[in-house]
Amino acid sequence: MERTAEGFELVVQDRGLGFTEEERENLFQVFYKSPRSAKREKEGSGLGLYIVQALAQAQGARLHLDHEITEGAAFHLILPPALKDSRSSFSQNPL
Repeated sequence: MERTAEGFELVVQDRGLGFTEEERENLFQVFYKSPRSAKREKEGSGLGLYIVQALAQAQGARLHLDHEITEGAAFHLILPPALKDSRSSFSQNPL
């Protein structure tokens, strides 16, 4: 985690297959699964990134995929200096 002008930034990166342009456009959609994921032994639900983004937004944070890397994926979570109280906003916008 690194302190930035916007607050704190946490980067999670891997060296997997990465994402196609079409996949990048849909990654944070509910129930979205990459067509390439059907080749994996364990199949996901397509909820993981949607839930992480919803929780981040409820706290006033941002989550995005780094489009600049050429191998794998890097997700950036930008946390504001002070997290807001999410009890009211989260209950009004359930997952």
